[in-house]
Amino acid sequence: MPTTIRPIVPGDTPALLRLSGSLGFGPAELEILQQTFDDYHDRNVDKHYQALACDDAGQLIAVAYFVPVEMTDRTWELVMIVVDNQRQGQGIGSRLLVAAEGAIRAKNGRLLVIETSSSPDQDRARQFYTKHGYAEVARIPDAFADGEHKVIFSKRL
Repeated sequence: MPTTIRPIVPGDTPALLRLSGSLGFGPAELEILQQTFDDYHDRNVDKHYQALACDDAGQLIAVAYFVPVEMTDRTWELVMIVVDNQRQGQGIGSRLLVAAEGAIRAKNGRLLVIETSSSPDQDRARQFYTKHGYAEVARIPDAFADGEHKVIFSKRL
């Protein structure tokens, strides 16, 4: 069975947390993710929040979570996109990002914003977004810690 991209369901949450934990998310971050996905299933899906999973033969290998930004004109934010370490570099993140952009366009979205860190361990992420047509539009110095800046990308859809 080939990989498929589909909306997440409540039963995906344990796998999403395992995937995120394997990528270095700490206990506090995993607790926030648990609450985020619980809220998503309980009420945020009604607010047009969206989460897509990439599934390979029943195994969840990637997820993208994106939300409309309140009090804006059709601006969306990519909150997270994660791909299993063993599957990185195989185009899965690209497929998931393109699917997210398509879902946002279907909701008449006009702009997608992505925030990341300037830390060296995020070099690949920043290159990934640039490769997909995102422009760095801002840096907020020391936003995460002294010397670790928030880097903001955007793309008109």
